Amino acid sequence: TGIFAKKPVVSYQTEFTVDIHNISYGVLVEAGHFTADSYADLLYVNQKNQLQLRQGTADGWLTSTLKQPDRRLPADPQLLTVLDSDLDGINELLIRRPLATGGYELELVSFQEK
Repeated sequence: TGIFAKKPVVSYQTEFTVDIHNISYGVLVEAGHFTADSYADLLYVNQKNQLQLRQGTADGWLTSTLKQPDRRLPADPQLLTVLDSDLDGINELLIRRPLATGGYELELVSFQEK
C-alpha cells in the first residue's frame, strides 16, 4: 500500500496573459471577482508587503493600473481570508490582525468603486 493524497477540489479556475515588460511579483492571495466588471482579477501581496489588485479584462490580460489600498498587513498570510460577505458574487478581503491582549482586530476590504 502507499500514501495517496486526495485530488484538490478546484472551485474556480482562470488564466491570465502577462506582459513581461510590466510585471510585479508577490504572493498570490486569490484569483477571483473583486470588482463588478465580471472579469477575473488577481489579488496579491507584493514584495514590499503591500496589498495589490490587478483587474482582469475581456481578453484575459491584467490591467497595468493597480488598485493598491493602503492596508497594514499581518505577517502570517493565514490571517487573510477572501469571502463574499454580502453574497453579491463579488469578493472582499477579511484581514485579521492579532491584538496584544488576545483576539483579533478585523477589517473587511472591498475593491469596488464607491
